[in-house]
Amino acid sequence: MKTIFEQLPSNVTVGITKEDLQAAFEAAVRNAMQELQAPAKEPEEELMNFDQTCEFLGIAKSTGYQRVNRGELPHFKKGRRLYFRKSELVEYIESGRRKTRKELEEAAKLYLSKSR
Repeated sequence: MKTIFEQLPSNVTVGITKEDLQAAFEAAVRNAMQELQAPAKEPEEELMNFDQTCEFLGIAKSTGYQRVNRGELPHFKKGRRLYFRKSELVEYIESGRRKTRKELEEAAKLYLSKSR
């Protein structure tokens, strides 16, 4: 089967040879393939200040300060300001997930079956 480039006349009307056009096309395809294979840059993790964090968590500022002082909220401090990573806050929220009744019953059955 002949490629499209082999079917072209030796010179295209704009003055580009078939070989030059083919080389340019191959280079463009190679560049596109390299861009697709290159690992995607991860977006920089979003930082939140204290006010944004309280709003995100749906808590009052006083509650936020209490949780920071008790070490419950993952944070870091630069100068006098508190900063939070959104991903760490999501993990904090998910860590408070409670099991459903069905999950508790299944865990109890599994525990009892192993202890016999």
